[in-house]
Amino acid sequence: MTTIEILNLYGIKFTIFISPRPVLGKNRVRKGFIGGGSMENYFGSDFDTLESITEDVLPIVQHYINGNNPEMNHISSELGGSVDYAIPDISNVTFHNPNDGEIVQTIPIIHFTVIAEAWREFLLQKPIVGDAI
Repeated sequence: MTTIEILNLYGIKFTIFISPRPVLGKNRVRKGFIGGGSMENYFGSDFDTLESITEDVLPIVQHYINGNNPEMNHISSELGGSVDYAIPDISNVTFHNPNDGEIVQTIPIIHFTVIAEAWREFLLQKPIVGDAI
């Protein structure tokens, strides 16, 4: 599947929000991740910076894609999240409700990686208007 097909499969769209009022003469711009079930809050709020995707999410996921099922040395295998926790294994990333541990959503790890990389590429792009905050 292509990146576009995977994003469409989960109903994911990337967008740019522009504040209607400039601050200090500059438009406020924020990049948004919309859709994808539990991934919306995960990427849209918890991991919405280039650094968090590059340094936190992708290395852990790549560890599992490389065939390593045990936890990485000194690094938790849990990808975190403020609403639902993302926990990877060798084949999937599973989102769990932190209150009761119930599985909320399961995504193949390859799809999750493609989505994370697409989000990273979108974050790398310069905003159309103003400066990113």
